[in-house]
Amino acid sequence: MQPVSSPPLEEVSIEDARRANGYADLGKYIAYCPEKTIFRGFRDLYAENLLYLQAEVVALAKELRDIQRDDRDNEITARYHSSWRELRESERKVGPEGDQFRKILQLRKALNEYYDSLFRYEKILHLSQPRGITLKDMGDWMEHPSLGNIHIYSRDGGIYEKETRNAKEMVSLDQTFDDILSFWVFHFLGRAYHKWLGWFLHRADEGEVAQSRAVFYDPATITRATRMIVVTVACALPTVTIIVLLFTPNQTAKLGVIFAMSLLFAWCMSSMSPAKTQEIFAVTAAFAAVCVVFVSTEGGGAEIVS
Repeated sequence: MQPVSSPPLEEVSIEDARRANGYADLGKYIAYCPEKTIFRGFRDLYAENLLYLQAEVVALAKELRDIQRDDRDNEITARYHSSWRELRESERKVGPEGDQFRKILQLRKALNEYYDSLFRYEKILHLSQPRGITLKDMGDWMEHPSLGNIHIYSRDGGIYEKETRNAKEMVSLDQTFDDILSFWVFHFLGRAYHKWLGWFLHRADEGEVAQSRAVFYDPATITRATRMIVVTVACALPTVTIIVLLFTPNQTAKLGVIFAMSLLFAWCMSSMSPAKTQEIFAVTAAFAAVCVVFVSTEGGGAEIVS
């Protein structure tokens, strides 16, 4: 990441520092906006740390094998490899006779730390990157003098600044909107609603929310609205498909309609729900099969219409 664009603290006047907001206000903003739970990922540093732990385990394992080989040639320690009791009691011995068990304890600690870090890194890899528009909104709010007015003068100040932030290095913990439709409704239709009406109806009059000069919308309301849209589309799409098939004159055209409507159905499933690929495939295949059965039993549509 590039050097931060904010001036160092020693170049900031006392009055400017007093007027600016800092970590506490940014923390409140993140708490009120779950979609803004965006932080630096440090994936490269964590991977580097894993490499160091791996190297440490390899070195300790080599040292243990060397000690075990030497102990077999020693009359005092020759039975360590086949007697846990003697090996365990050797910890209290001073000198080389106790090295093997002490090395085992050292290796055990390193292995536990290595695997703990390995499992944590697996979870880190599954964290998603923030969407560009969300990161931009957060940065704009922080920089706006009448909104966040957030100024971080230490080295971490560049993480969210426009000139230095890098979405590829960030992670988002938010799972509020797990489908494209909900995100689109929240950020685009919600933006239009806020511009014309929401800023007046939902503004806070007191408390910490009002002090941030921002309007906060409940994600549950957006989720309910998108659920209504999804239910409407789910009910309408099969019905519309059947109506179109009824008035399609020949079999070849009907197959084209089935293909187009199945494609539209799959796209709606992908964008309006968090369904997995195999689930989309199965449901779309069932939808197409129902359409084919309808065409095969309908016999052209004239008898049903009459």
